[in-house]
Amino acid sequence: FNFPGAWLYLNNTAVVHLVGVIEEPSVGAKPALEHFAFRAEGIDEFVNKLKRRGIAHTVDPVPGVPLVQVNLHDFDGNHIHVDFKTYE
Repeated sequence: FNFPGAWLYLNNTAVVHLVGVIEEPSVGAKPALEHFAFRAEGIDEFVNKLKRRGIAHTVDPVPGVPLVQVNLHDFDGNHIHVDFKTYE
């Protein structure tokens, strides 16, 4: 990735992804969650449902890991990615 961060694992499963913040927060800024994620199955059905509902999203392979992320934003502007394992 092109930003700082780290994955925390439980055995061989990534359970927490920490993302570094490069810039200093402004005075009075409220802490915010940069994004959250879910692990799921059935990427084709999920992406088709997003398309039918007109929900903007991207489908992004994770470099060096057998994982594809579907990235989108909810109605409040929160970044969500849904992770799908690939079997290549």
